Amino acid sequence: MTRRELVESARMSSTSVRSGRSPLILTERNDHLDRFEEELATRVDHVVVLHAGMGKKQRHAVNERLAAIPRHEGRIILATGRLRWRRIR
Repeated sequence: MTRRELVESARMSSTSVRSGRSPLILTERNDHLDRFEEELATRVDHVVVLHAGMGKKQRHAVNERLAAIPRHEGRIILATGRLRWRRIR
């Protein structure tokens, strides 16, 4: 993924958050998650990241963080494609 593609995806995602949506961005690579997180952290109140290889305790902590975010506040969830079929909440 080029820097330009990353910035465009981040811009579109942050626009979705401002319009009341909670986008889920899936990628196959952890380094892409890190790049998305870096780009979106300045645009969205809550960026929640689920990396491949996270243990049960780490996923539980992420679930608690998601539950604590008020519905009216913007959030984006970033995850690797391997986690897409796991139960997030």
